[in-house]
Amino acid sequence: MNSMYNNQPDDFERRLAELSIVEPSDDYANLANTLGDSQAKRQWVNWKPLVGFTTAFALVLVIVIGIVPMPWDESTLPDSHSVSATLPVEETQNSVASSSLDRPFVLGIHYTEVELSRAVNSPLFSDIKIFFSYPCFPCYEFNEILEEWSGSRTMELQVTNVPVTWSEVNRYYARVFYAAESLDLQKRAHEQIFEALHRDNQVLEDLPSMVSLFAGLGISQQQFLTAYNSEATARRVREAEQINQELVIQSAPTLIVDCRYRISPNVEVGQQEMVEVAQYLIDNSKPGDKQAC
Repeated sequence: MNSMYNNQPDDFERRLAELSIVEPSDDYANLANTLGDSQAKRQWVNWKPLVGFTTAFALVLVIVIGIVPMPWDESTLPDSHSVSATLPVEETQNSVASSSLDRPFVLGIHYTEVELSRAVNSPLFSDIKIFFSYPCFPCYEFNEILEEWSGSRTMELQVTNVPVTWSEVNRYYARVFYAAESLDLQKRAHEQIFEALHRDNQVLEDLPSMVSLFAGLGISQQQFLTAYNSEATARRVREAEQINQELVIQSAPTLIVDCRYRISPNVEVGQQEMVEVAQYLIDNSKPGDKQAC
């Protein structure tokens, strides 16, 4: 209102004064300014203690953070190496070794039961039979896994390779296998045939090619053909056919443990799991469970 400053009230202000409860005086503007300054000063005075307290609290907080590590500081988090280092060496090794054996292997899923009437008790070792086929690539891969597993357990296990006999080709390789056995070359020939077929991609499904392979093992053609055509070799093949039928071998590789359990690859059991299941069954067998066939 300009008239408050120049003492010249206009018509609007005069009408406003008539409506007011208290008519404004000439000192109205000065009084308003004085009250405004006083209010501003009072507000500043009220904020000063709060600002001071906040500043002091922030300073203390900065000092505390600088001295005491916060919980999320990386230096206070446990390191994976430091955690493992606190465990005894024996406990760490045992936990790793037993991790696979603690798995709940289930009858009907990971292994099945078999019955063989001619099995005999064998309290000294566990009888392990591996049914295989030379043309079978998974059998070639599993051969190394089986060797690694059974190699350190020679006093606990008796491992026997048995060829499958489902077809003429399988029976041919079974005859070769038992011919090598009669020549005291079973282990060397076993590995050599697997390597020739799956590493070197050789074709060995005829006698001349097999004669050539055995020549590399120091066996003459006459020696090999004599062993291959012998009645002893033919008898061993018939025995293999019989045990294949009795144990219902339908896939290769397949493990038979103590003539009681069959372990075959499936969606739940891979090659590595096969030996883990076998070890599980051996470790959990009761006295008198061990058999041989």
